[in-house]
Amino acid sequence: MPDLVIVGGTVVTPDGAMRADVTIADGRIVEIGPALEPGTSASMDASGLLVLPGVIDVHTHLRLPDAAHPH
Repeated sequence: MPDLVIVGGTVVTPDGAMRADVTIADGRIVEIGPALEPGTSASMDASGLLVLPGVIDVHTHLRLPDAAHPH
């Protein structure tokens, strides 16, 4: 049973962008495809939004303290 289905967004993968849904179970992406059934799990409407499965915004995680950003 999925934990979450993200529906109606524009999913961007290495193969390109497409309107699709993303199913997540146990903290992992388990399926990407059009019109996936949310079943009884929670769903999130991503209409009009980009969905970047597996992408991490590294610039905020790699910032090291320097004179401009001491903390």
